[in-house]
Amino acid sequence: MKEALIGMLLLPVTLLAQQSGAAWTNIGPSPAAVEAIVVDPGGTGTIFIGAIAGGVLKSIDGGTAWSAVNNGLTTGVVAALAIDASGPQTVYAGCSSHGLFKTDDGGTTWRQLPSITAEVPSVATDPKRPGVVYVGSFNNTANGTIQKSTDGGATWTMVFPTTAAVFKITIDPAEPDTVYLPTIGNGAWKSTDGGQNWSLMSSLSAAAIWTIAIDPTDSKVLYAGTNEDGVWTSTDAGTTWRHVGSPGPFPVYSLSVAASAPQTIYAGTNGGGVWTSSDGGATWQPSGLSSGMVFSLAIDAGGRIYAGTNGAGAQVSHDAGRPGPF
Repeated sequence: MKEALIGMLLLPVTLLAQQSGAAWTNIGPSPAAVEAIVVDPGGTGTIFIGAIAGGVLKSIDGGTAWSAVNNGLTTGVVAALAIDASGPQTVYAGCSSHGLFKTDDGGTTWRQLPSITAEVPSVATDPKRPGVVYVGSFNNTANGTIQKSTDGGATWTMVFPTTAAVFKITIDPAEPDTVYLPTIGNGAWKSTDGGQNWSLMSSLSAAAIWTIAIDPTDSKVLYAGTNEDGVWTSTDAGTTWRHVGSPGPFPVYSLSVAASAPQTIYAGTNGGGVWTSSDGGATWQPSGLSSGMVFSLAIDAGGRIYAGTNGAGAQVSHDAGRPGPF
């Protein structure tokens, strides 16, 4: 469903070749299409990858060695992953057409959570409270719901009915009752009470919003990646927004903000790989990873940047994705 919706929304883009001198390393594994990538924020070196064909793969050494951890998964298409606040033993996997799965043993075994059976392209966990998880699901008409569990997925409450697809649920790490929902066609929404009530952030007027990222050093500073309008920013927790710049002509699927470098942003695009900005999104440069579609980005505790790509597997940069010239 996600791939079909992407195809309907986007004009054809040119797949760019990997540039020479790039500061990225392919860390595998096969298959080459990686839709979700999450790293343990605790700095253990644990990484989980969700593949478009291949299920879940795990590394415990920062991506040097990998193992498939698919026992109990009934599909090889994993669109979203989230690590519970209790640590990397508990992980949620959102799957295409097969709902939501959970592991409590670091991926050794998985079980399907029966209450959610539609396609799940977005999962987010509360960074401070174990067992609190939000799931975005939709059916083949792209209508769906946002549901919340406070008991690790045993029970669920619908907190937001959507009329458009949601591919990213963003939780404020400083105030985890604050949740942001960017949608494809229904604006961007915010809740400050854990999903009980929502308000439309009307000044973010882009038609299709793929992702919202929060500056880890100041949670009032937000960045939104859009389909045709580049990157937008807010400095007042979403009350007002302004367009700041674009990473080339490309739709922005994923965003990540560095904790160690003020106003440094990474954008994963459709067609242009990863781009970087060091001035809060006003200007952008290619990072050296230019292999087409980048579904997901993650930065670990040591500042390494991981990218999940559609054609070049999982990639890592140890030097902040050194920008051009190329």
